[in-house]
Amino acid sequence: MKISASNPNWLTRHCWKIIPALALFFFVLTSEIRIHRIQYVSYEAGGPTEGAGSLPRLIIPGHRSQSFEWLDQTRLMLVKRELRVRRIDYENAPYGREVSASSPYRWWLGALALYFGEVSGRNLAASIEWAAQVSDPLLLVLFGAAAVVFVARRFGAFAASLLSVGLVTQYPFASEFLPGVPDDSGMALLCSLLSVLPIVACSDPTGGGRQTRRAFLTAGIIGGVGLWINVAIEVPILIGIAVGALMAAWIARPEVGGKPGGTVATPLRDWALGGAVASFTGYLIEFFPGHMDSWELRTIHPSLCLAWLGGGEILIFLVDQIQRRRLRLIDRKSTRLNSSH
Repeated sequence: MKISASNPNWLTRHCWKIIPALALFFFVLTSEIRIHRIQYVSYEAGGPTEGAGSLPRLIIPGHRSQSFEWLDQTRLMLVKRELRVRRIDYENAPYGREVSASSPYRWWLGALALYFGEVSGRNLAASIEWAAQVSDPLLLVLFGAAAVVFVARRFGAFAASLLSVGLVTQYPFASEFLPGVPDDSGMALLCSLLSVLPIVACSDPTGGGRQTRRAFLTAGIIGGVGLWINVAIEVPILIGIAVGALMAAWIARPEVGGKPGGTVATPLRDWALGGAVASFTGYLIEFFPGHMDSWELRTIHPSLCLAWLGGGEILIFLVDQIQRRRLRLIDRKSTRLNSSH
């Protein structure tokens, strides 16, 4: 199709497909180069070959200890055929130690390793190390593409193009999806992004319509999953959403002599309820029934779920006060003016 004067908007209509495709090509190309270098360095460093049993040979760029832990815990999960890893025995001998890291990212690594082992016939160690090289880039491709399509439909081609470029180039976000450095931070960041987009996309954030309530509920559920995956990353996002709700209520407060223009009580309650239920479900999956006595707040805990639910009610109260406070001041001022006359 040719671009002509009779069709000047062709590029505008199709740029959201062209620019994200270029961003995807850039990300895949750079990831492939990094994977090649990781494999080269791992082999040249004198590590055992693929036929040398189950010994690990992957060298993690930057020597990030968290990545080694994820690989070891995933290997232990697959060897013992247990969905949850709550204790390891290869450290702190002879007693071992408790593990509180959440399971979703470990499941993701394990699923990729099982798939690769089934297709290629490689041993468990080689399969897990292959999964470590593709897990985070694949996460960004899958969920980043979903976010770009969502933004394109809600905000248009320009916003989707900016998002696609930012996902693969913006530091430090893009650096959490490097191949060969497995960590749950990338998965948690994607949950944070997807937990904000439904709220931002609401056409009427001060209303209580079904579409708005569904958007807030969806955002809460995704945020609850993000809180389950990584508390340290998701909590600041939740605080930011709460501050944004207060700012929106202040901006939308009624004019002099006007009536309150709407209420965000219903969607905010749906947001808090969805998040609390999703995060508490994650807690039960992780720790029920034999590991519910821990008060390690760096991971998901019922107190965080209750704090979200109670914080939502406090937020609703504050929003209501912001919406009505100016009316009270106006009423008092009007009363004084009438009494003076």
